[in-house]
Amino acid sequence: MKKFFLGSFLVLFLGLYSCKSFEQPEFKGIENVSLLDLEQDEMQLEADAIMYNPNGIAATVKEIYLKVYIGENEVASMTEEMNVKAPSKENFAIPVKIRFAKKKIYNNIMEGLISILSSKKVNLNYQGHIKVKALGVTWKVPMRQKQELKL
Repeated sequence: MKKFFLGSFLVLFLGLYSCKSFEQPEFKGIENVSLLDLEQDEMQLEADAIMYNPNGIAATVKEIYLKVYIGENEVASMTEEMNVKAPSKENFAIPVKIRFAKKKIYNNIMEGLISILSSKKVNLNYQGHIKVKALGVTWKVPMRQKQELKL
């Protein structure tokens, strides 16, 4: 009889604990942005997507989907499956690398040279989502940010 009550209490306790709701992780922003000149006609944008996990348990980032716009024109997009640990109650960084053609930034070589020489800045717009999972719960966290980048 004692084992029955102990077993019932344990099942009840675990049932109540497992019903505890978790909070969706938060997108904090894009930081450490750099634009690398890779080849004659290709560039790569590297950055860190900063997130915060408000939960008392660690989570896992499963996927990142991101589109990058300059002004209103889409210059790059990427989808990457991953397995990045998100520590509990901490900010964490997800590295992002996106390749794209230079011609999506510069309409022609002359405009490109003038932009570089005049230290032109471009307005970047990031849109997408990050999928985060913890104890069977999956969130699709929206990412939206505008940023000015010096070329």
